[in-house]
Amino acid sequence: MSQAQASCWWVPIRQQALVEAQAIATAWLNQARVAPRLAQRILLSLDELVANLVEHATPAGASALFELRLVRDGDLIILVMIDEGAEFDPVTAAVPAPAASLADLAVGGRGLLLVRQLARSATYRREGGRNRVTLEFTPAQSAPVPD
Repeated sequence: MSQAQASCWWVPIRQQALVEAQAIATAWLNQARVAPRLAQRILLSLDELVANLVEHATPAGASALFELRLVRDGDLIILVMIDEGAEFDPVTAAVPAPAASLADLAVGGRGLLLVRQLARSATYRREGGRNRVTLEFTPAQSAPVPD
C-alpha cells in the first residue's frame, strides 16, 4: 500500500494569488513526481478556481485567505480549496450555452466547464461558512471532448 503525500498552504486572496498558487503547486507537483500532462491539467484547474476566488470571493479591499491542499495517494492526486467567501458551488453552477458564432461568444463562465472536464471528479460542500471544492485527478483519465 502506498503512503499518501499531503501538504497544505494558506494563500492570500489577491491578484498575485494566481502566481503564488501556481508556484506552490508547481513545486509540490515536481517534488511529488507527477507526470507533466497530469500536472498541466491540475495547474489549469487551479488557475480557474483561483481566478474565480480573486474575482468573486471577497469584496474589493477586504483581506482573506484560502486554503490550498494537495494530496497524492498512489496515482490519485487530490486538490482541495477552502475559502470563507460567498457561497458558490462551481460544480453545479450554470455555464454559458454554446455560442452560435464567435461574435456571440460572451466573456467568462467557461472556466468552470473546463475544470469539470479536466478533473476525474469534482465535489463541493458548504460547511461552517466555508466553501470546499475537491477535485480528483488520475493520469489514466481522459478528459471528455466538449459537444
